[in-house]
Amino acid sequence: MSIIILDDVFPEKCFKEIQKYQLQPQENQAAERWFLPDTEHPSKNLAKSLITIAGKHVNLDSYSGYESWHHRNTRPPTWHIDNDERRRAEDGVMSFPLCSIVYYIYVNNLTGGQLYISHNDDLGEGGNKLYEEIRGDNRLDNQVVDVVTPKNNRMVIMPPRVFHTVSHFTGERTAIAVNPWNAIEWKYPDIIHVDS
Repeated sequence: MSIIILDDVFPEKCFKEIQKYQLQPQENQAAERWFLPDTEHPSKNLAKSLITIAGKHVNLDSYSGYESWHHRNTRPPTWHIDNDERRRAEDGVMSFPLCSIVYYIYVNNLTGGQLYISHNDDLGEGGNKLYEEIRGDNRLDNQVVDVVTPKNNRMVIMPPRVFHTVSHFTGERTAIAVNPWNAIEWKYPDIIHVDS
């Protein structure tokens, strides 16, 4: 699977409603949280819509849950691969989502903030130790990368096991990350039920 970039994902009227609702501060929005497909939470409809769209481009037949969080003018601190952090920390085993989705809800006066996606595949079948070595020695900073510029209503779908990061930026940048999972691969699904 290669990187997929989709623009104008939702019609303008729908996109304005997404912005209106998703830009309101909500509790625990920045926390990475696990959800079953029908778990109620403030971003459920958007997350499930993005998963449905991604399913037109990648095989999500084994999808049975997802994790989701927002980056509101924040960025990951370093290069990383989306994985089950809890399983990696407790067992030293790396498991991966079916794909990784980034959707840009709001971009304004942005300088920087590009999504960098590495072509580095040194991890191979390596585990936690190799993962920490690769991301800790800055070897990814000078490697060939795909560079995606944030844009309102843009969706990026990445394959699993891909190192990525976000460059430093000024301005405003709000994105939602959604990672569909085969729940069997997720060690301890914390089933979150939030009343809407």
